[in-house]
Amino acid sequence: EKKKKINEAVNKVKDSDAYEPIWFRGHNSCKYKVLPSLFRMKDNDNGGFYKEITLRTAMESLYKSFTVKAFGASEIYQGGENSLIGILASMQHYSVPTNILDWTPEVFVALYFAVEDYIVFGESERLNYVAPKEDAELWILNPIRLNHAREVLTNRPIDKLNVEKYPILSIVDEKSYRGYIPFSESNEDYDLPIAVYVPHINQRIKAQAGTFTMFSLDSKAKYSDEDNDYFEDLVEIQARYKEYKEYKPFLTSVRISKKCIYEVADWLRNMGIAKPRIYPELDNISRALTAEIKNYWDKVEENNGTIT
Repeated sequence: EKKKKINEAVNKVKDSDAYEPIWFRGHNSCKYKVLPSLFRMKDNDNGGFYKEITLRTAMESLYKSFTVKAFGASEIYQGGENSLIGILASMQHYSVPTNILDWTPEVFVALYFAVEDYIVFGESERLNYVAPKEDAELWILNPIRLNHAREVLTNRPIDKLNVEKYPILSIVDEKSYRGYIPFSESNEDYDLPIAVYVPHINQRIKAQAGTFTMFSLDSKAKYSDEDNDYFEDLVEIQARYKEYKEYKPFLTSVRISKKCIYEVADWLRNMGIAKPRIYPELDNISRALTAEIKNYWDKVEENNGTIT
C-alpha cells in the first residue's frame, strides 16, 4: 500500500509516457513548510523574519562564520573543493541555516528523514522513544516542471524559453546565479526557487545523492494581519502557477500517519536504510556496529548461551 501511494503521487507530477527525474524530501512533521531553514529562522524578540536584517546579510554572516569555524575540515576541504557553492552545500548538509532545500532522487533516503527519530536497533532502544505526536510527510518534486514554472511566473515569454539547454542547472560557476549566491549583487529578476545540481563535495552529500532547490536571497517577507510575516514556499508558488494555461503540477506529497511511523521505520531498518547509510561518518558507523553486537550478545544471554 505504501508503494502504491508513492507511485500514485509520482504520477501526479509527471507525464505517464515520459521519463522525468523525480526528487524526494522527507519531513518528520506534516506542519513544516517546503521552505529553507534560513527563511524559517525567527527573530524571537520581534516575532518576525529579519525585520531589520535581510536574508542576504544573514546568509553572508553565517557563511563567514562557518568558513572560519570549519576551516580545514576534511569533509569540506579535501581535494581543494572549497568553492563558494560547495561550502554552501556543506553548510546545508551539516544543519547550518541556508537558502537551500536538499532533495534526493532516492525515495528510501527521503523516507529515512521522515521517520529518522524512530529507527532503532532492538526493543531496548525503543524504550527511549515516545509515540509520534504528528504525521510525517514525503514530498515529491518534478524539478524540470519547477524550473519551467519559474520561467512562466517571472514573465518570460514561452517562445523565448531556452529549450535547447537541459532545464536542471548545474551550478559550478557562481557568477551566473547571483540572486541565489551570497557576496554578489542582488538580482530581483530571479526571485523564485530553482532546481539545481551542485558538486557532491563530501561523503554525506554523496551518500544521500543530494540535489537541491535554491531560493533567492532577495526574496521579501510578506506581511498580513493574520500572519505577521512569511515567505512563499513551494506549495504557495504552485498555487499561483495554477492560474496559467501552461500549468502542470510540479509538487505533491504523501502523508505518513503517526500510527504507522514505527512500521515504516522498522521497514527501512530491515532494508538497510539506517544512520550509517545516510550519515557515513565514523562515529555513526561505530555506534551502529556497537548496537548490532550488543543486541547479539543480549540475545545470547536471554537464550542461555545459544542463538535459535
